[in-house]
Amino acid sequence: MLDDAPLKQLALEAQRHLPKTAERQHALTQLVTAIKLSGRLARPHRTTFTPSFYDLLYDEAVNRTLTYICCAIDKYDPERGDKKFMNWVNFRLERVMIDCRHEFSDRETVELPNLNDLEHLAQPEESESPVQLLRDYIEQDAEQVFQQTYIRDRPDANFRMIALDRFDDKSWEDISLRLGIKIPTLSSFFQRCCQKFAPKFQEHLFS
Repeated sequence: MLDDAPLKQLALEAQRHLPKTAERQHALTQLVTAIKLSGRLARPHRTTFTPSFYDLLYDEAVNRTLTYICCAIDKYDPERGDKKFMNWVNFRLERVMIDCRHEFSDRETVELPNLNDLEHLAQPEESESPVQLLRDYIEQDAEQVFQQTYIRDRPDANFRMIALDRFDDKSWEDISLRLGIKIPTLSSFFQRCCQKFAPKFQEHLFS
């Protein structure tokens, strides 16, 4: 567990270099790595959600917080927050968690991310499972909306492709390795899409 002092020094070192320089980028890379390994990142609102949902929410919040730290390191004031660097970081993390909580507030009730819990949407007498119907619907993508919904600047990382991989039981690790995109980014994108397209899925299954 790292003391706050070396983290603070890395932050001040990053501030000493001009934005967009290799020196600042190097210092920020060291800082982010140290924060992750420090054991000092808070876990706010931990009891509010189920463990699996909290882990997803927390990973997203941490990624957003670290991105903010890199972009706004000059806003860090070493004289505030009891003069502790991690107080600044964790204050930001808690605010981001609240934002993510509002953004994903209904996510826990959405069963689509696993794409295998939709049996209750179908009538018992149906010969073809709703999972297979849903897979066919996404694969056909008649309106091409699933293929055209993708992670920023990565058309190859589109919802259709990721969903079909998940239908085929490919792990997030395999998808992440193939695309070179971190698992939290993939999972968060996937769940947002599932929530976005839920009305389309249910309309198709009931039609």
